[in-house]
Amino acid sequence: MNDTYSEIIVKRKMSNSTLLLRFLAIIASVIIIFLSMAALGMFGLMAGVFIIWLDIIIFRNTDIEYEYQFISGELNIDIIYGKRKRKRARKFDMRKIEVMAPLNSDKLSSANNNKNIKVMDYSSGYSDRQKYAFVINLDEGKVAKVIFEPSEKMIESIKYHLPNKVHAY
Repeated sequence: MNDTYSEIIVKRKMSNSTLLLRFLAIIASVIIIFLSMAALGMFGLMAGVFIIWLDIIIFRNTDIEYEYQFISGELNIDIIYGKRKRKRARKFDMRKIEVMAPLNSDKLSSANNNKNIKVMDYSSGYSDRQKYAFVINLDEGKVAKVIFEPSEKMIESIKYHLPNKVHAY
């Protein structure tokens, strides 16, 4: 059998809007807790506990990681929220890709110039990291460019299955 397996977890960079949301949630919580405790006493304390619970939910849902799993021709991408909740983002049959190369490569120039292509970004968001992209025909009849950050082992595993379509530099 020629089964190959590789996986990697990539932490997503927090955007400025996410940081602002977290900051506003904390400020609003402190103000609401003090005002409700002053006005309502013990019922205000219960409202404060509820507000803190909402803050925990906001913090968990804004802490995002991507897990890439390449298993013998299939790439599974999962989103992990707050290191607790996992959701399948997408499953790709890598035999359907047209090309895979570093994001700034000339091999992707036709995809970069196509305005009708759907872009799916599953990368960390850090500009100093090496990003790869692949162009794939989706089941819905659309073409997509998927941006991700595979490890060297994952690149070699994909290249093993698709030697003519993977261009690693």
